[in-house]
Amino acid sequence: MPASIPQPTLGRVASILWFPFFLAVVMSALFVAPLAHPTPHDMRIGIVGDQHRAEQLQAQLDHAEPGGFRVETLAEAHAADAVRDDDVAAAVLPGTDPVVLVASDTGATRVRFLEQFLPKVINPTFKDIDPSPVGDATGTGVFFYALPIAIVAMVSAIVLLQLGAWTYRRKLTAVTMIGAFTAVVTYAIAVWQQVVPLSWSSALLMIGTFVFVQGVGWTLTGAAVFVHQFLVPIALTFVLVLGVPTAGAPVTHDMLPTALGRLHEIMPLGQFVTLVRSLASGVGSPLHPSAVLVAWLFIGAVLVKLAAVRSRRGVTAPVAQPKPASLRRLHGMVSSLSGAPVAHAAVWVLSEEDESVLRTATDTSGGYSLDDVPEGTHHVLVTARHAEPEFVTVSLHGNGDRAHDFALQQWDDPAGNLVVEAAGEIER
Repeated sequence: MPASIPQPTLGRVASILWFPFFLAVVMSALFVAPLAHPTPHDMRIGIVGDQHRAEQLQAQLDHAEPGGFRVETLAEAHAADAVRDDDVAAAVLPGTDPVVLVASDTGATRVRFLEQFLPKVINPTFKDIDPSPVGDATGTGVFFYALPIAIVAMVSAIVLLQLGAWTYRRKLTAVTMIGAFTAVVTYAIAVWQQVVPLSWSSALLMIGTFVFVQGVGWTLTGAAVFVHQFLVPIALTFVLVLGVPTAGAPVTHDMLPTALGRLHEIMPLGQFVTLVRSLASGVGSPLHPSAVLVAWLFIGAVLVKLAAVRSRRGVTAPVAQPKPASLRRLHGMVSSLSGAPVAHAAVWVLSEEDESVLRTATDTSGGYSLDDVPEGTHHVLVTARHAEPEFVTVSLHGNGDRAHDFALQQWDDPAGNLVVEAAGEIER
């Protein structure tokens, strides 16, 4: 015989399927042009000499690429250090046979661009004073070291949605264990593949990786209770859609559009890449990227705290009460947000110490009934498969029974807007 199966409404379908369309447009717009065809944006070029020589080079570069470069003077003794520290993308040593100092370790894509572009303006000889590590032939090894770590942090928060009955303390413990494991394993693999050199400085990356995973994992875990079914789109946008093009690798931040270049300064993936370059290769200072990663850890801690408070909504602090004088009956219905009954949901009445006193389960129509409930104020917990637990405070005083209904938010239908459509014959 025909069966009635809950089916999503058109609005529910649209609320889910919008994201692939969004990805098709936004990822192409943010990835293809900035990453496949990068152009300089206020890229710093140093030149040894006086201000007149700098202004002359600036005019030549502006003519070839308006707004692409910013020329500044350097002392010859500091030119190489400025390139290694990524204070400038390249340093020009002028003369009859000009030399341009570059460092592939600060951005191999940028070096390749300069090697193709600068001969159109001057005719220099290039000298790579800080090549990429032995195991990083393409100059993208740092990026592919950092990206899996970011994905692990993101996926950790997503899979924790399936453990909705867990306390936030347990969830944070899980993220902590994942972070510690990831930090050690990814560093060992990077050293093994010679993408990162084995040194005391680079070993600090294990601490940086741990903080990175905690910051992203905690932030998304805490945000889940506020964004509900939109967590996955938000997580993918945060970590991949915005994180990858602003990472500063394989394309450095000064070859990205201005808006993306500015995002690089605050995005966790971009600052982790900067930290890797600093600790592994001595490129720049680790202070700013470390501060940004710690800031994301703080943001995550705040969001988790707010989420924990929200999940305990309606629960008041235990108040000492005299022993109940009589017993009452508690009954009601458990349904989804759309009103569909939830069968086999567990209904727990807890003591002030959150220990189970009474327990029952809903019938096929979603109804429940608990007899012999002591008079007073109790915590009631309702759990069901594929649904967010409900934890409320219910008072039973006076005469008669107490009815209390529960509406659960289902994970497979977060919006709760199911409709019933006739389905065909179910095959046995």
